[in-house]
Amino acid sequence: MNRIEAIPLQDFPKKFADSLVRKGLLDKIENSPAGSVLVCSMAGYGKSTLLSQLAARAQHAVVCILGHSDNDLPFFLRHLSEAIHRSVPQLKIKNEDHTDTLLLRICRLALENRMTLIFDNCQVVTDGEVCKALQFLISAAENGFKVVMGSRKTPDFVARFILEERCQLLRRDELALSEREVGELVSMHLNADDPQLAKYLHSFTGGWAAGVIFCLRSGKFFAKEPPAWEDIVDRDLIKKYIAFEILPNLPPGVVRFAQRASIFDSLSVDLCDTILEASNSRECLNFLAENDIFLRECPGKQKSFIWIDIFQKAMLDLLAAAEKTVIVEKTVEYYLKHKMPLKAISFALKYKKPDLI
Repeated sequence: MNRIEAIPLQDFPKKFADSLVRKGLLDKIENSPAGSVLVCSMAGYGKSTLLSQLAARAQHAVVCILGHSDNDLPFFLRHLSEAIHRSVPQLKIKNEDHTDTLLLRICRLALENRMTLIFDNCQVVTDGEVCKALQFLISAAENGFKVVMGSRKTPDFVARFILEERCQLLRRDELALSEREVGELVSMHLNADDPQLAKYLHSFTGGWAAGVIFCLRSGKFFAKEPPAWEDIVDRDLIKKYIAFEILPNLPPGVVRFAQRASIFDSLSVDLCDTILEASNSRECLNFLAENDIFLRECPGKQKSFIWIDIFQKAMLDLLAAAEKTVIVEKTVEYYLKHKMPLKAISFALKYKKPDLI
């Protein structure tokens, strides 16, 4: 787990961070008929934690946490060879071999020892030769070992294997904590069951593990009323986490769109194009939806989306007050023009602008 992703857990006992074992997901990975598995979501859904739990269970697990230095084939193969030696000390790989020979030797050792090769942070891999090496490993894994990858986005070198059903894909909705799992975290934190709080946190965060833990750190809970956004002590830390761990991985136009669109509870192309005076709403909504970022599909409404609450609140806080006021005014005008007076009134009151009605 990298240093920043460990931040949400730093104030909890270590057993709290480690005790929620994702047994169902681990079983799914281990029993996957495909030789490779891609665990893919934006930051905070517990990819690294899941991979570390997998490494602890596997008999011969080889773990490579990739960095930008791995965009050099000799360095990457040296990194992998050293990881294999750490996992199985009696296995020594001579790095002076030609890269093709070294890669074949790694595959043979992985097969003979039924290894699980775990690569985290695959989104950093861009070098063509390293991508080809990873594709070779994925192909070879079908013969009897396993390659498991963690990434914040679907790497180009994996796409073909997913389409051909030769690599199993685990996405956000499978990685998100269930209401039961959120309940387990609540019980660990409060030393008591609180089903109402668990239900609220699951709905508010959409099962985003980092968000659940940020909220639990706030320490403000009420027996009959869930904590409001303003009661979450770590809301500034949530915004910083999103700003530094998620937004830099998105195209600038999508970030700008998401900030401005955070004022709407329900998003559609027509609404966003008209009020935001944007021409890229369709592309931005498709990008966010296809990459499982911030949004859910709106039940019963095709090509319409709703926010996961915690992300809407955070993104709205990142929107400048003056711009927020302008968008509120245009939204009320839009609802009145389209003969939706109740929506106009509700929206104006929500943003404390009754004078707009």
